[in-house]
Amino acid sequence: MVIPEGSVAHIGVRLKNPEVTLVVVEGEPTTSRFFKIAPQLSDHNQKVLADIEDVIGFDGSVMRAIGRWVPETHHDKTLKWLTDSQ
Repeated sequence: MVIPEGSVAHIGVRLKNPEVTLVVVEGEPTTSRFFKIAPQLSDHNQKVLADIEDVIGFDGSVMRAIGRWVPETHHDKTLKWLTDSQ
């Protein structure tokens, strides 16, 4: 799964009208899609759940100010986790 640089959709509109629940999604415009329900990734302190760390390839905070990307080595495992949760 390759995510092309600069393929963020609708970010200009969102920056002009910020929302407290803003989520920026980067992906392939022709094949990416939103899931109806997002599986739980973090706890109430916005720390990655221990049983998810190995799936997504990182741990610690997922606060939006920090920004996190799934390492390429974990793309397939993460995609399976996401699609199995639907």
